[in-house]
Amino acid sequence: MCHPFPAQIANISVPFVMASIGPSEIMQPEETARGGTTRIRGGLPARKQKLVVEYIEQHLAEEISVFALARLAKLSPYHFSRAFRDSFGVPPHRYHMARRMNRAQDLLLRSALPVTQIGARIGFRETSSFTRAYRRYAGVSPSEYRRDRRGEPTSFSLLNQFPSTCDSKPLRCS
Repeated sequence: MCHPFPAQIANISVPFVMASIGPSEIMQPEETARGGTTRIRGGLPARKQKLVVEYIEQHLAEEISVFALARLAKLSPYHFSRAFRDSFGVPPHRYHMARRMNRAQDLLLRSALPVTQIGARIGFRETSSFTRAYRRYAGVSPSEYRRDRRGEPTSFSLLNQFPSTCDSKPLRCS
């Protein structure tokens, strides 16, 4: 079974992924032993990154398969998955789930919608599925997050803090 947001991340501050930074800023060059940096190689070209990110944002509440994204980028699913991970630091399904959770956090803070409706807006059919996924992502239930965070400034962290598993499977949230 694929667990895109395991319990190990519960101690990380609640991530708001890609809310104020662009896709090209997600993955930073690694430092070498000599203090220099290595150039990131591979990945999707900037125009394909933009195309894929826009598609994910427009279809946030839907299941999006790697095959559909690969077709959009005109790559095989294998090459697309590798290029996506090189560009964003996480697999496509994990990026999609993180964007869903980011949207949920925004709705929890900025709207009076019930948790059930927020879950439905981001593509969860059952409140329990949404609550379980959100708890894995943020370490607290959506209701607890809303109660504890109302009026506080939001914190940001990067997607690549999530461990990687299940690279080429489509996202299933139900």
